[in-house]
Amino acid sequence: CEVKLHPCQFDKRRCPRRGDRGVGMTLKEKLKSDLKAYRYNFGHLAEVAEIYNSQLSQYLSGKVKPSKRVAADLARAATELTGVSYRASHFTHNSTLED
Repeated sequence: CEVKLHPCQFDKRRCPRRGDRGVGMTLKEKLKSDLKAYRYNFGHLAEVAEIYNSQLSQYLSGKVKPSKRVAADLARAATELTGVSYRASHFTHNSTLED
């Protein structure tokens, strides 16, 4: 008897069946999910981006819009920690992610 493994058994974070990843998620939700997959949190992201935790919180809640430089730093840090390609525009247009 041959057992076929679902591809997600090798890389669960890339599973399209997981429902907690992808279309319709806010930036904050997607970041949290992606960071959690590698045992990181928002504190780690803030540290790598060289900003304060409180600043990151304000950016992700939409209370404050980051400068272009800070948005680029956040995109670089998020990509570095998660392996997922984040763009600066994700951080300047705080809405649901479509890709």
